[in-house]
Formats: sequence, C-alpha cells, structure tokens
Amino acid sequence: MKPLSALIFRIVRHRDAWAVEHEGQYLDHARDKAEVTASATKRARAAAGQGRLVQVRDSAESGYF
Repeated sequence: MKPLSALIFRIVRHRDAWAVEHEGQYLDHARDKAEVTASATKRARAAAGQGRLVQVRDSAESGYF
C-alpha cells in the first residue's frame, strides 16, 4: 500500500490580500490574515476527518503553530 502524502494548506499573500494556497489554487481570499488562518484550519480539519495527513503552513511565520 502506497503511503499518503500530507495535504498542505499554505497561508500566503496573494493579490494584496491573504489566501489559502492548496495544490496551486488560491482559496478563501481576505484582507484579515486571522480569517484566512481560520479557513485553512477548517479545510485541514475536514481533510483530517477523512483520514488524510495535513499541514497548515504560514508563509510569514517559521516553526509550527
């Protein structure tokens, strides 16, 4: 059985706003970074609930949160 790779949701700047980047798509644009962080977390939790490995990464932060 092939091991699953983690789904990565990145919080990035995109077109003068913040967005969630996932597999090359920019989702959930907002000017408020906290709103985008909440969206990324919600998407990650939904994927984890389906048994997927997930990571949320913030391009403006180093380390884990």
